Amino acid sequence: MDPSRCRRAPLAEEILIRMKGEQVTTRYLERHGFNYPIAITEMEGLGLKLPPPTFSVKDVEQYVGKDA
Repeated sequence: MDPSRCRRAPLAEEILIRMKGEQVTTRYLERHGFNYPIAITEMEGLGLKLPPPTFSVKDVEQYVGKDA
């Protein structure tokens, strides 16, 4: 194979967008899209509430049912 025709996949650091949670807004996504992965460096302002560490698959089953 001709080496000049080889392409390489971009490294994660070349395409990864680092943002604070407060920066990831609907407006941002509408303007810029979601074409590259976003790494959230600070969760504050993201508007997410994480379940407690004890939350398990059994809890999901209880909330949504076995067949969902």
